[in-house]
Amino acid sequence: GIRHGDSADVTRLYLAGLYQSAQQARAQHDSARAAQLFSDLARQFPADTNVRLLAIESLIRDQRKGREALAALSGIEVRPDDRRLRLRVAFLRADAYVVAGQPDAARSSLQQLARDFPDMQQRIEARIAQIK
Repeated sequence: GIRHGDSADVTRLYLAGLYQSAQQARAQHDSARAAQLFSDLARQFPADTNVRLLAIESLIRDQRKGREALAALSGIEVRPDDRRLRLRVAFLRADAYVVAGQPDAARSSLQQLARDFPDMQQRIEARIAQIK
C-alpha cells in the first residue's frame, strides 16, 4: 500500500505501473511499446540496477540489439560475492551474444559460469543446449 504523504511510495507505485505496462505490451507482442516503456524506466531510474537490467533485457528481447546490450552490460558493476547479480548478468550476457550472432561466445561465457557455480550446472547446461 501507499502511505499518505510518502513520495517514495508514489515513486514505487509509478515504477511498478511502468513495469507492468511494459510486461503487458510484451505479452501482447508489442515489442516496440515494451522497449519504449523499459527505456522510459531506465531514463527515470538510472541508479536502479534492477531497472538497468530490465532495460538491457529489453534491448535483447524486444529490440534484438545484442551489441548494444553487451555494451550496456559492461557498465554494470558486479561484486564477486553477489551471486544473484552475477548469475543474472551472465545469463543476459549470453543472450546478448546470441542475438549479436556470437553463439560461441555465449557458450564460452556459460561454460565459465558453470565452473564458477557448479550447483547451477544443470540449469546452465540446459541454457547452453538452447543455443543454436
